[in-house]
Amino acid sequence: MSKNRRIYWSLLAVTVGISAGCGGKKPADTKSATPVSVAVQVSTAPAVTGSIQETAFVTGTLTALNDVTVGAKSAGRLVGLYKREGDAVTAGEIVAQIDPTDAQAQLRQASAALAQQETNV
Repeated sequence: MSKNRRIYWSLLAVTVGISAGCGGKKPADTKSATPVSVAVQVSTAPAVTGSIQETAFVTGTLTALNDVTVGAKSAGRLVGLYKREGDAVTAGEIVAQIDPTDAQAQLRQASAALAQQETNV
């Protein structure tokens, strides 16, 4: 190989190498080699024991799991109402009390009528 050809190929290789190394673009998101420190002010507090209260204000419709119709065996004037609509009750619990005066008067009349029938027999 002649000396001129060797120089030609050497120069061509160097030119291609330089062009390849310098022709590309740097990525836009490259970061500098030295990290930047940013001071952030924080505050601390000692740990405490306590309860957490969370309040939520919402709108909607509440529905009962069970609906029960309550009725009395006899009619009368109420002298006591121990529960309100929506209160929880258990079986056998007294919800209201009816004035016993009318029922007691009917019992006395029935007892008197029975006693009279027994004497007539």
